Amino acid sequence: MIIDNFVTRSGKTGLEGKLDVRLVVENIQGIAIFDQTRTITPLKDSQDLSISMKWLQKGKYYVVVEVKDIFTGLVIKKRLNAGI
Repeated sequence: MIIDNFVTRSGKTGLEGKLDVRLVVENIQGIAIFDQTRTITPLKDSQDLSISMKWLQKGKYYVVVEVKDIFTGLVIKKRLNAGI
């Protein structure tokens, strides 16, 4: 998944921005089996996002990605189908 269209500003070390990224993995019944939020500082105008799902058993899952731009408060949420 690619995250873009967030606000950055010039700072002492180049572009600065802050994103809260929440990843939730749900089983087929919609029950969360993984839920983690991290704040990241993107280093480019577009940020790649990936998650290793090797620990999951074979089956169908949903991955919910919620990204909040700290500068603007804009929140984007997507629910993606994932299969292993």
